[in-house]
Amino acid sequence: MDNLTHSLVGFAVAKTALYWWPNQKKKNQLIAPPIYFVVLSMVAASFPDFDVLLQLYSPTKLNYLITHRGHTHSLWALIPQGLVILGSFTLFLKYKNLALTKSLNLLAGFLVFINLLLHLSLDFLNNYGIHPFSPWNNKWYYGDMLHIIEPLLWLALMPFVLRQITGRTFKYILPLCFLVVVFTFVKLEFMSWINAGLVIFMFLALAAAHRFLSPKKSLLFSWVFTFLLVTTFYTYKLWSVHKVNDYFYKTQGFVPNEIVLSALPSSPFCWEVMAITLTKKNYRVDHGNLSHFNFRCQSFKSKSGLSLNKSQLIQQKGLIWQGEYQVEIQDLMSEYSASCKLRHWFQFARVPVKIAGQYSDYRYSLKSKEDISAFKVINGDTNCPKIKTHWTPPRQDLINYFLTMNKEN
Repeated sequence: MDNLTHSLVGFAVAKTALYWWPNQKKKNQLIAPPIYFVVLSMVAASFPDFDVLLQLYSPTKLNYLITHRGHTHSLWALIPQGLVILGSFTLFLKYKNLALTKSLNLLAGFLVFINLLLHLSLDFLNNYGIHPFSPWNNKWYYGDMLHIIEPLLWLALMPFVLRQITGRTFKYILPLCFLVVVFTFVKLEFMSWINAGLVIFMFLALAAAHRFLSPKKSLLFSWVFTFLLVTTFYTYKLWSVHKVNDYFYKTQGFVPNEIVLSALPSSPFCWEVMAITLTKKNYRVDHGNLSHFNFRCQSFKSKSGLSLNKSQLIQQKGLIWQGEYQVEIQDLMSEYSASCKLRHWFQFARVPVKIAGQYSDYRYSLKSKEDISAFKVINGDTNCPKIKTHWTPPRQDLINYFLTMNKEN
């Protein structure tokens, strides 16, 4: 998820702990001010994303793809990260000539490690993926539920945060960020103007409602809203998988090897669908939208390089198929053996395609051939990336098909 979401969660976690943590006080006064624990919580909530600093060593898109959400997003790595944060916090308190009771030391440890765990949990919810069990298991795990930036999560937590903070600057900045993201999604055709207007109205209504709640009730409302939100998206994700599998089985007699999903921003009823099918020789991606309850979803145009090979869009049971990518496995993987960088790129690519000589992960190739996942093999370049990784490729099945075909030939 985005770092604003992580920070909002960190703020809410800190406030929850400060409200209910036992024995916080000594002579009716906290030894360290509460704001210190709020900042500690928010720092821990975003800390695993410091892996982006590796870009300073090797500032390339390929390096970003294979290192972000890598080693820092595994369960074992949370321990040294937590110790670094707590050690820095202890040094800061010594610099300020402050001390902590035993209870407050436990509070600090709780805030750090619960936020590190929540960071991994939130990142799991979208289709980017994490490696939680590395280095023992280098497989990617995907939640395929929420969009990587989900305004409804902000909607759930931001009204409480706005009620708590006193600085005018942040009271203006946070709603402004919310509006910028909503209007950006409208421009990118992820959201309709109607949906955007509804989300903004809900934000204003919730912000007003929180003013009539006590701080504890406001916080409880935010947590319940967040839980129901994630549960709703998870339920519709399962239903979406069932609908797509049912469509393929009834119309084509098989189910896809994998279904990659992402809910459109602010709508658990609208999903982007990519169905991956492998045969002995061919690799195929069907791309479309899925609407539940005939909900009016924003219909964005087909991604670059797709063609339907049909006279019109196909719609059945809320599914609107917008494009199809089909290629022989040998053609797609022709440069795999010779290029070390391409082999590393395949450690990230979950929906690999090759269009006009350029590779791309179809999860991110909206309307443009150039995107965050775009990669082109340079003839004669046999070098490996500066930072080598050993993730299990998401499309290991595709690679196995290719290697088997080469052995047979």
